[in-house]
Amino acid sequence: RNPLSFDVDLSLAPSDNVNGGSESEGLLINDELVIDPIFGGLVRRNSAPDLALPGWVGTLSAGADYRLTDWDRSRLTAGFDVYLRAIRFDDKAEAILADYADFTGNEYDASDYFSGRATASLDYDRLVTNGSWGAGFAAGGVWSGQNLSYSFARLGFDTGVALTPADRLLLATAVERRLRADDEDDTAVDASVGWLTALPGGDIAGLTFSAARLFSDDPRRANVAYAIQARYIMDEPVGPALLSGSLGYQRVDYEDYALQGLFGDIPIEGGRQDDRVFGRVEAVFVDYTYAGFAPVVTLDYERRESNDNRFSSEGANIAVGLRSTF
Repeated sequence: RNPLSFDVDLSLAPSDNVNGGSESEGLLINDELVIDPIFGGLVRRNSAPDLALPGWVGTLSAGADYRLTDWDRSRLTAGFDVYLRAIRFDDKAEAILADYADFTGNEYDASDYFSGRATASLDYDRLVTNGSWGAGFAAGGVWSGQNLSYSFARLGFDTGVALTPADRLLLATAVERRLRADDEDDTAVDASVGWLTALPGGDIAGLTFSAARLFSDDPRRANVAYAIQARYIMDEPVGPALLSGSLGYQRVDYEDYALQGLFGDIPIEGGRQDDRVFGRVEAVFVDYTYAGFAPVVTLDYERRESNDNRFSSEGANIAVGLRSTF
């Protein structure tokens, strides 16, 4: 067997909110306008770069794995993954940002909203009686705009247990240390429990519960998150496409959340709470594979509601891309 494998995904899609901005000009906390106590009681407003701006979103996800060893019941694999996300504003967004630059002198362009992640990993997996277990180490960096946001090191463990010939229980946990450019380092801890079942017709259904906590000295980052996600993967094509879908809900609590002011943080009573509903339907057209790549059409939907309205948004995107089949 070939010890080297690749995976590449490309997509391009229009969006009415390429920057994840707010739908409202006024800054609302718990449905009330925020009054700035420093500047004579003026209502604080979201600036133009914080508002939802339309345009195009392009993403690239690429990875390579090399099987270093392949023993009878275990293997050691090295990997490298890259994720890049870039945007292009449409004419309306460009005009809004140009007016903002003329008024404030602060210029923004699409490169300020670039994001990326690069990861090198080493994973060990072993088959055991009635299941498997694995351990992995990963390190890399996360970029935002043109700057490195943080570098990270992650250690994780996972196990899978066959409950029946068709049902499998999945458990995973990990800890990640993030070294930030501003020296305010963070620690992330997460755990998940999942269930997969193979249905009589060959389709696969799954359900996952997860919890995570980010420890940080910055109250705008420290949070606790809980999520549930259901997945369904069809075994046989529908027409020319293999279909899969997922639907999920996430709750994120920022217990000590505070607004950033010119003269220090402004605590928000009760903190910040974000509720997110998300879904995806994906169609892979395997019959139209060419040079090792198959066309992919993805429909994504996300609605986020937050008591800080800068983080409330809703959108649906249709993306067309290519996925490697080798």
